[in-house]
Amino acid sequence: MNNYDPLFGKNFYNDSFHCGIPHGEMLKNIKYKTIFMKARTYISEDGILMAVLNEDDLAKVSGLITGLQVVRFDCGYGIHIEKPKEFIECLVKLV
Repeated sequence: MNNYDPLFGKNFYNDSFHCGIPHGEMLKNIKYKTIFMKARTYISEDGILMAVLNEDDLAKVSGLITGLQVVRFDCGYGIHIEKPKEFIECLVKLV
């Protein structure tokens, strides 16, 4: 945490981090073989999404990237830490 920028955290939390970024356009322009590694979706008891995206968001992404392959992992957000072997296997299949 020595180099953590609290402004980044604040802007990510209040969603101004994404302000003005045309995510949909960027995703539609991906023309390469793409694997989306999806960790399990966890929603807290008070309804807060404790993940990067939910199933509805994933459906939107899938509709924007032609030929997207989704690989699901039964773990939290840190796939590369929690499932390192499976993570590497996924990357090798992409090449």
